[in-house]
Amino acid sequence: MTDLMNRPGSAGWLRSHPARVPAAAVVLGLALTVLALTGASSVDPPVDSDLGLAAVLPVTYWIGLLGLSLLLVVVLLGPRRRPRVAGPLLALLVLVAYGAPAFVSTHPRGEPAWRHLGIARTLVDQGRVDPDVDAYFGWPGFFAALGTLAREAGVSMEHLALVAPVLNGLLWALAILVIARRVTDDPRHQWLTVWVFVLANWIDQDYLSPQAFVYFLFLVAVGLLLGPLAARPRLALRAAVAERGLPGGVLAWWVSREPVEPRAGRRVAALVAVVVLGCVITPSHQLTPFLLLLAVCALTVTGRLWTPGLVVPLTALVALWLLLGASGYLVNHPVLLQGSAEASAGANLADRLVGSSGHLAVVLARVALTGLVLGLAGLGALRLRRAGRLDPRLVVLAGAPFLAVPVQSYGGEMLMRATLFALPFVSYLAAAMLLPRPDARAIGPAGRRGVWALAGVLAVLLAGLLVVGRYGNARFDVFTEDEIAGTQALYDVAPPHADLVAGPHPVPWRFEAYTDHRYLTLTEVCDLQLPITDCIGALTARAYRSEGGLVVMITRASIESLRIHRASLTPDPLGYLDTWLAADAHARLAYANPDVRIYVYTPGSTP
Repeated sequence: MTDLMNRPGSAGWLRSHPARVPAAAVVLGLALTVLALTGASSVDPPVDSDLGLAAVLPVTYWIGLLGLSLLLVVVLLGPRRRPRVAGPLLALLVLVAYGAPAFVSTHPRGEPAWRHLGIARTLVDQGRVDPDVDAYFGWPGFFAALGTLAREAGVSMEHLALVAPVLNGLLWALAILVIARRVTDDPRHQWLTVWVFVLANWIDQDYLSPQAFVYFLFLVAVGLLLGPLAARPRLALRAAVAERGLPGGVLAWWVSREPVEPRAGRRVAALVAVVVLGCVITPSHQLTPFLLLLAVCALTVTGRLWTPGLVVPLTALVALWLLLGASGYLVNHPVLLQGSAEASAGANLADRLVGSSGHLAVVLARVALTGLVLGLAGLGALRLRRAGRLDPRLVVLAGAPFLAVPVQSYGGEMLMRATLFALPFVSYLAAAMLLPRPDARAIGPAGRRGVWALAGVLAVLLAGLLVVGRYGNARFDVFTEDEIAGTQALYDVAPPHADLVAGPHPVPWRFEAYTDHRYLTLTEVCDLQLPITDCIGALTARAYRSEGGLVVMITRASIESLRIHRASLTPDPLGYLDTWLAADAHARLAYANPDVRIYVYTPGSTP
């Protein structure tokens, strides 16, 4: 019997060889990662499905991704729990989940990454900020740092953009782990929080961008707010108000606060660090300083911040930058308070629920993933509250970002950005549902099986919805070699100071000559709901006004984007425009390949 219990594969062997269990889990994780990424590398652009990468990734990718997700559940919740193995496995999960596009294409995905390369190059080459160009030049901090890094360290910005989602994903995961450790001592809950975040983050803001950079800094700042700068009231607010009345009770509750960190030196260092982080965040991104202020205010009014005066320097930083650094742009672009709550709701919700059937399926997958995690977070909060272990700071921080949604549509992305900023705290609350009841001293076999079953189902469901939601736009935001070559040719054929017009976003352009041309999409020139002849008239009028003429580029990605998002448009505006330019005597086909056609349009001498 002893020999039998000590054979490999038995519980006795596991007990007698505990060091081999983590090693085996890591080796299995590496094998699953190689399997998944080998599968992803077998996919070649273009992605021919409105469902995006989820429809074309081979079964080997899915086996690797789902296997890694399930392996983490086993490591964290199984009979031989090994939380210290969770770190390497989560890093592999980030690589597989966020790095798949880098194995599908050797070029950065999405238009913004290419545009950000051009901004960084322009700032470094010109050595100055031009606030009249666009909003990015009013918040140049990230781009200046990126351009300087590329120039001084000899780093290829294109390569950095390609791997940025994985690098940012790893940094975010590390910061969220620190936040979770500020709230709980349970390593399972800490790592499960990161696991839920990684699988729930379909929002796809971790590309090479100011948002990704300052989001990490935001998380670091929150870690300091929840750690060295945290406070705890010694009196319960409800009891104090019941005993002393509203004013007296609130005052007594406020005065009863005490710092969590007893060492004053550490509190001062943390305070200085948050202000320094604010100095970096404020000139780098338009939105994040306000969300950091919301977090500070929320923790202050709930009595959970020992330094309520922190709101003063952070507010001053934002005000000074808007008045000085970004004033050149804001004079003609009052964007801070934009539109009504109804307009914001339309931009964030109604405008997204249109398009082809495949696109609508992707949108529903995103809604389902968000709703699932929010529902789990609500149940997790109730479970923690009943056990007397609910930290109200997590609830406050999860809700605070949504206060900004009615104020600013942020180009139709405010709801997504608010969800991103709430997600770390929502993930912590949701992860509470994957642990045994915190008020129970022990859990029987049936209870363990229930927890494992829930975690296993979530491991599969979250991973599947993540790929659908995150890469649902791959048909038009994963570019082909011909599209990259065509965009490079655009700069070779365009006359100096010409207006460059492309179809709807996305277009892989602006990575050079950022300020030498005026960049426009067809949707910025005219309303595509109007007859296409009106659009052609608007293009002609713009060509007369342009100093260098008009260059029109029609790409495969633009055609697909317009079809997917505007499925009801007939006839096809870009097809009609292509036909008209090909037949017009004033237009010259300057470049063509299977995915790109470029016309140089020179109208007659009089309008």
